[in-house]
Amino acid sequence: MAVTTSHTVFEELQHLQCLGLSCNPFPVAPDNENFFLSEGIDRATASIVHGMLARKGFLVLTGDIGLGKTTISRRIIGILEEKDVATSLVFHSTYQDVELLREINRDFGLQVSSLRCSDQMQALNRFLLERSRSGKNSAIIIDDAQNLDKRSLELVRLISNLEADRQKLVQILLVGQPELLDQLDCSTLRQLKSRIMIQETARPLSRDELKYYLLFKLNAVGSSGRIKITRWALGKIHRITGGNLRKVNILMDRCLYAVFLFNADQINRRVVTIAHKDLTAVRGRFRAPRWAKTAAAGFAMVLLLGAALSVHFPGNPAEAKPRAIFRKIKGPLPAHKLLQRSAVTIDSDRIGSAAASHSIVSMKSVSRFLADHQLTAYTRDLTDALRNGRLQEIAAKIVDKTGYELVSLRQLPQTMKGRYDTFRYLENPGGIERYLLIWRPPLKLTRFFNTYKGTEIARLQEMLVRQQLYDAGTDGIVGPRLKLALSRFQRQMQLPDTGYPDGPTVFYLFHQDGIDQG
Repeated sequence: MAVTTSHTVFEELQHLQCLGLSCNPFPVAPDNENFFLSEGIDRATASIVHGMLARKGFLVLTGDIGLGKTTISRRIIGILEEKDVATSLVFHSTYQDVELLREINRDFGLQVSSLRCSDQMQALNRFLLERSRSGKNSAIIIDDAQNLDKRSLELVRLISNLEADRQKLVQILLVGQPELLDQLDCSTLRQLKSRIMIQETARPLSRDELKYYLLFKLNAVGSSGRIKITRWALGKIHRITGGNLRKVNILMDRCLYAVFLFNADQINRRVVTIAHKDLTAVRGRFRAPRWAKTAAAGFAMVLLLGAALSVHFPGNPAEAKPRAIFRKIKGPLPAHKLLQRSAVTIDSDRIGSAAASHSIVSMKSVSRFLADHQLTAYTRDLTDALRNGRLQEIAAKIVDKTGYELVSLRQLPQTMKGRYDTFRYLENPGGIERYLLIWRPPLKLTRFFNTYKGTEIARLQEMLVRQQLYDAGTDGIVGPRLKLALSRFQRQMQLPDTGYPDGPTVFYLFHQDGIDQG
């Protein structure tokens, strides 16, 4: 049974919103914003960044297609730029010879009209010398370097020769598939290969890393543990993909379609099987059977009908998540039966939504909740966000504008009751009850990636030391041990295990530390 096509009515209905997700957690394109640092990526990134900062000169990163080499490259650039290292990224390796050199110069901001190799090289050398004299470093990263011909690779060698005071003027990282190493084995390029100081390999995720990757990506876009993944499903995903990040993202994207279609709250082995069959369909196309396309069209009609009827009922149930109109479906239903079932469900859910809106997410009750912190200007936005399952967006807006953070918890410990005004709501119609509260976090964690250093990280480490979860020293640097300590704390507090200091984690940590910031 196929789940969807490459562009169907399902996409028009924004299935991710219906699942309570702010965006696609598993994009095929590099995702720098929600970057997951596995142990392998962590090691490779740290090694390459160290090599560049130590001016090692020439470095190589290889790995099979889909293992995140481009994402790693962009992460390295982000870290280098924070260290005031000028970077040039060439990601179109169709450039060859002097065109390659001109593209490098262009990314450094150098405009050289001449196409003569000597003129381009002279301009680059002058730029690098000026930076070196002021104590600044420079780096060139060439992606898909396996596509470079021998002449272009020889040009790379000439660039790597640029030195001053026995110090490399520029650090060069070649990123490519394993065949890049075969090219460098060529006798004519032996001088270039001899200059490789650091060689790293991108590796697939282990099963444990895959688990943390999936949880991290889902929670980063608003899942908050709502979408669960069974142990059997995890094993099947790892067997199918081999831990290859691109394959994982493609399969998980299709799994989310299946979860939406069947109104499920977990990705189990059956969901993974359906998604995988869809991906391996004849001719590699994601084709949906006729019943699925008809059902999708019927679903769209039902939503339109619900929106049209909503004016007659209090609480505007059209604002409730569309996925609420599905019941558990064991197998394909004819379109007319799906339409009948959906229409009946709209009537029955309409009463529940109206009651919930009046007693839990009415504008009046939200306004009272916000009044103590002078945040009533956000009443309508927060009310809409709670009804539509898009709390993350308005929470980000409020903390950015006011410094106050909205924290959504599934349970409120007895020790915290009475210390905060809480607002009870359902995370989706008929879903789990949650507690929303407002506080001003004394610790602002806007950056959290490996090798990042800051006083706020040192303070986080100190709190984890007092919780006896961290014993690696409070150096203020993000690393694997700090993430492991956060994971332990999250499991201890029954929070989603991501190893990332999200809002609920920081809130619980401060209150476990005995600090009252109400």
